[in-house]
Amino acid sequence: MQLDTHELAWAAGFFDGEGTTRVDWQLTPATHGRRRVYGPYAHLWVSVGQYDRDCLGRFQCAVGGLGKIYKNHKHRSGRCYSFQTGKFETSQAIIAMIWQWLSIPKRQQAAAALNEMREYHRRPDGRKGVVHCGDGERGL
Repeated sequence: MQLDTHELAWAAGFFDGEGTTRVDWQLTPATHGRRRVYGPYAHLWVSVGQYDRDCLGRFQCAVGGLGKIYKNHKHRSGRCYSFQTGKFETSQAIIAMIWQWLSIPKRQQAAAALNEMREYHRRPDGRKGVVHCGDGERGL
């Protein structure tokens, strides 16, 4: 895949102003025998929100067609869109593609999210500390 460095530089500037890198934790209940177990599952997200879908399309093309564009039906105007990916490999690839043009705060944000994911994957059981489950805390 041949990437255009001018488009990647544009994408980095666009991401600096409108994008975010974060880790979301999902508590998915699982049943083991008669008991219900709650485990934290981490997802590395790269996302950009925007009213103009064309800008998001340009961003997606710049990063090699990765990610997806969604219409935000919950937004009051009904015209807001977002580019998103919650897959670790895809998010990591996008960050790597635009890294050299990102501002220091966006690099710090991405590095913090990547470090959080690294710590999550280092755990042999994939679990992390104490998780808030709505009905109190459960140690894992």
